[in-house]
Amino acid sequence: MRHGPDALLCEGCGYHLRGLTRADVCPECGRPILESLHSRRQGTPWQQRKSVGSWWRTAWLTVRHPRTFWDHVRLGEHDSTPAIANLLFSAGVIGISLAVIHTAAGVWGWRFIWLLTLLVISYSAVAILGITTCAWIEMAGCRIIGRVHKWRLLRGSILATVEHAVIGWAAMGIAVLVLLCVSALAGRLGFESVRDVAGYQSGYWLIASILAGLVSFETLVYLGLRRLKYANPPGSEAELAQSGISPDGADPAPDSAG
Repeated sequence: MRHGPDALLCEGCGYHLRGLTRADVCPECGRPILESLHSRRQGTPWQQRKSVGSWWRTAWLTVRHPRTFWDHVRLGEHDSTPAIANLLFSAGVIGISLAVIHTAAGVWGWRFIWLLTLLVISYSAVAILGITTCAWIEMAGCRIIGRVHKWRLLRGSILATVEHAVIGWAAMGIAVLVLLCVSALAGRLGFESVRDVAGYQSGYWLIASILAGLVSFETLVYLGLRRLKYANPPGSEAELAQSGISPDGADPAPDSAG
C-alpha cells in the first residue's frame, strides 16, 4: 500500500501510525512512536549552524558514521550549499591527485607549478561534470528502487542522501595518491611487479581509483536510503491523536481546573 507524502509512518517498518499517540509503540514492530517523529531529528551540524566548520563536521560524520548519521538529518530544510561544497571538495581532491600523478611522469622543472595548476583546474572541471552526472542518474535510480521495494522515499530524502553521499567521491582522489605512494615505495624496496601494477604507467591505478570513488558513493547512498526509506516530513505528526505526553516526551502539566 502506497502512503501519501504527509502520512506519519513508523520509520522502522513503514506502518501507518495515524490515530495513535506519542506514548504508543508501533503495532507492527514495537518501535516507540517518539522515535519516528520528525521533531526528534536534531539536524546535522550544518543545519544547526551554517559555517565552514559545521560543513566539515557534517561531511566527516557522513563518512565516520555512515549508518547512524542519517538519523539526525532533518527533512524539509533543503540547502544546496553543503552539496556544492561536497562536490567542489571531492572534485578538488580528484583534480589534485590526477595532476600529481600526471606530472610524476617526468614533467618537472620551473614549469611544474604552472602546469600543476592548469592540470588541477582541468581535472577538477571534468570531475565536477562526471560527479554531477552520476548524482542525477543516482537520484533517478533511487526513485526506481523506492517503487520496487515499496518504500516511501520522499524527494527530500533522496536529495539529502545523494547530496551528502557525494563526499564519497573524494575516495577516488585518495586512492590515486595511495597507489602512487605504494608504487614509489615498492620501487625503493625492489618489488618491481608491484611498482609496475600500482604505478602510473600501467593504467590500473585509474580503474582502481574510479572503483574506490564509485563504491564509496554507492555505499553511502545505499545506507542513506535504508535509514530514510520511511522518514517523516515536517507536519506529519498532525496525524497523531491527543497524546498523554508533550512533544518532547515530558509529562504534561496537570490540569488545574476543578
